[in-house]
Amino acid sequence: LSDKQLRVVFRGYTVPTVHPITVYNTDREQFGNPITVESAGYGMRLVYTVLSTSSRTIAVPISDNPLNVIDLEIDWGDGNVTLIDSQTDPINDWRAMASHQYSTGGTYEITLTGVCELFEKGSSFYGEENMHEVLHLGWLNTKSYGNIFSDSNILTSFTSGQCDTSRITDLFRLFANDLNLVSIDLSSMNTSNVTRFTALCSSCWALTDVNVSGLDTSSVVNMESVFNTCKSLRTVDLTSWNVANVTTFEFFFSQSAITSIDLSNFITSSATLMRAMFADCADL
Repeated sequence: LSDKQLRVVFRGYTVPTVHPITVYNTDREQFGNPITVESAGYGMRLVYTVLSTSSRTIAVPISDNPLNVIDLEIDWGDGNVTLIDSQTDPINDWRAMASHQYSTGGTYEITLTGVCELFEKGSSFYGEENMHEVLHLGWLNTKSYGNIFSDSNILTSFTSGQCDTSRITDLFRLFANDLNLVSIDLSSMNTSNVTRFTALCSSCWALTDVNVSGLDTSSVVNMESVFNTCKSLRTVDLTSWNVANVTTFEFFFSQSAITSIDLSNFITSSATLMRAMFADCADL
């Protein structure tokens, strides 16, 4: 018998799932040893607006760090799909492979399925300013998002959705300077290993709706400027946050529009820096 390649595709699984496979020949005799494969979970889903007057090129901001592990399928939302594998594809080709030129302008939902440990915002990317909505972070075994969601004038809505963020340790500036971001829902994120919330939503001027309930903040030590200069944020529910290990609260709400906040659950015995925590909160 000649060697044959068997391609098996599993779709529709929310979380990565292990599937046992046994192959039989035409006589219903087992062929080879049983194997197991793991299907990908829910993908990262990003919504981009592509202008017909632009180059119509969008690039997904994967990192070309040689330590990055990538086994990714990118569905560009227009019938085209790109596969990237860090084990077989040259590192110098990764970013080019993660870009796509659309034939027409419009709104496209891009889905990333598989594995991408590191994301990174870089000047060589096209279309970062065109990402206006995040629907799901997905099950991509990600270790770092590398500020790919910050410093945007276009992003208006972010929902963590279906995701596994258990390997994330740092959320520094995740949404900083997103001037038109209105709504954030992080309630499905696993933040048990995160140590920094520093400037998480700093200078999100339009932000009015924040859902961070249920986040595990027990490992966080730095909460400097979390909601600093959130000029439209009137209130946020932090009653589930465990801040027992936090040492820095400087500028936490400074220059925000907060009118009321319940911090009765905050145990601040570890805090050494609380300077200007509510500075210039004129409506509080």
